Amino acid sequence: MVAMVLGSIHAFSVFLDPLETLFATSRATVSLIYASGLVFLTTAVLFGPAFYSRLQPATIYIIVAVLGVTGAGLASIANGLDLVWIGYSLAFGLANGLR
Repeated sequence: MVAMVLGSIHAFSVFLDPLETLFATSRATVSLIYASGLVFLTTAVLFGPAFYSRLQPATIYIIVAVLGVTGAGLASIANGLDLVWIGYSLAFGLANGLR
């Protein structure tokens, strides 16, 4: 399970060049999206146990699935790096840390 979580978040490297080109920005700026995603993933792992003890497993699964799909969807339709950050870093990062 850990390999699947880390694999999905680390797949961001595939998007570096296309995002740089699409938004005409630097590698450092695009890399901040990935770094923020890791921060949110780590935060979710740290606070996950408190979250898990309050909800039923099915509810957690639904929340994580919706959060992950919403984040990936937002990032896919983004017309700016801000929406990519919200979708990929915040939503997708949290979802990966909670699963």
